[in-house]
Amino acid sequence: MKKHFQKAAAILLSISIVLSMIGCQSKQDASTKEGAQSTAAGANGQDADENGSENLSSEEPVNIRVASVYVEGHSMNKVFEEVLTEFKNDHPNVTITEEFMPSEQLNPKLKTDAASNNMPDIFPVWAGMTNLEGIQAGLWMNLEEELNKDSAWKDSFGSGTLEQFQYEAAPGYWAVPLCSFGLGFYYNTELFEKANAEPPKTWDELLQVIDKLKAIGVTPWEIGGKDTWRCEHLFSNLYYKMYGIDQASKVTDGSLKYDDESFLRVFEKMLELVDAGAFDPNMIGIDYAQEVANFASGNSGMQFNGAWAIGETDGPDTPDTIKGKVGFFPFPNMEGAEEFDGQWFGGVSDAFAVRADLEGQKKELVIELLKKITAPETAKKIGEESGNIPSVKTELDPEKTGALMPIVQEAISGADQFAGDFTGFETNSAVIRKIENFSQAILGKLITPEDACKQLAEEAAR
Repeated sequence: MKKHFQKAAAILLSISIVLSMIGCQSKQDASTKEGAQSTAAGANGQDADENGSENLSSEEPVNIRVASVYVEGHSMNKVFEEVLTEFKNDHPNVTITEEFMPSEQLNPKLKTDAASNNMPDIFPVWAGMTNLEGIQAGLWMNLEEELNKDSAWKDSFGSGTLEQFQYEAAPGYWAVPLCSFGLGFYYNTELFEKANAEPPKTWDELLQVIDKLKAIGVTPWEIGGKDTWRCEHLFSNLYYKMYGIDQASKVTDGSLKYDDESFLRVFEKMLELVDAGAFDPNMIGIDYAQEVANFASGNSGMQFNGAWAIGETDGPDTPDTIKGKVGFFPFPNMEGAEEFDGQWFGGVSDAFAVRADLEGQKKELVIELLKKITAPETAKKIGEESGNIPSVKTELDPEKTGALMPIVQEAISGADQFAGDFTGFETNSAVIRKIENFSQAILGKLITPEDACKQLAEEAAR
């Protein structure tokens, strides 16, 4: 990736702008929601005359397939549904097929769609080198021309966010960002006070907090280990804090091997948390939705999560058990690795790409919808109503964002370098799956750190 990670001053410029204004960002599981299917539109929502050329009028039916993880109950669902409804109201000839499902279901579906060349017209993507597979297969539209034609649209994104979807091997812009994030701890201030605990700044202090929370009979750290991405998030963050983002990025060219001692030490730190009793003993059986519910019950001390959790812990639907009782602190620093104190797991959390083979009126309508999804007006709703941090520059009303968002933003603004998932640096999909699965297996004590590293190295060498 050309710029897979960015300095904080660049990647989260939009966040710092929002913060200054205030001073004056898989995911909850739910059932799949399918929108209305169009019977009048063709496979791409386009008709052709007998010579194969387009023969569309402004009133001819067009169906747009939109995929997302914003299922009912997701903090972004309401805002996203409103955008789609407004677009349909403005375009009576347009129907939208909503292919909404949790990421654990959507990702395999998108792989199947890619294999059959049947991608949705608009689909969610996340930063990472594996995106090159779809791009080089001709499945993603290069949005560079559209962005350059509309400078106001291009300039509306926070500096450094568009660059998360640039690649040296495929010049252009391949997606547009919607939300930004940084991972840290959301903690129950009432339980911390009861346990006589303070937000920890170092690893040793974190272990002490875990002991204090255990002593009052609550789960210290809630994590939905059934979903491997939750476990991999912990792996990624520990690697950055212990060895730095620059070293992590070396797996891309193979100069960092999986038999390197750093991987063993990271897995050992994860195991140290398990042995300290940080998690629910049944954490491997708990998915993300249950993790959120457990923390919301008021019986868990803290939750390591992204900025999207602002809406879950300080939104209009937040239960009284934690309403107004949630604080935030960055992931504690590691002794002996002070040079990486300012490194965060973060960047762009939500982005959308477009199917490559769209033409004519269908293409124009899809780009128009994409612009509406990423408009400043939508970004304002994202910040004020969903509790997520928008990647698009906009002015937020502090009376509507709630008390937690400025706290999270202030913490994030102290970072000096960001990167997304460690697996985003890896190009081998088989190795990526093993990192995710072994992160889960380590937390479940189903594999030793030594065996995990050995198998990772063997897979990478194939």
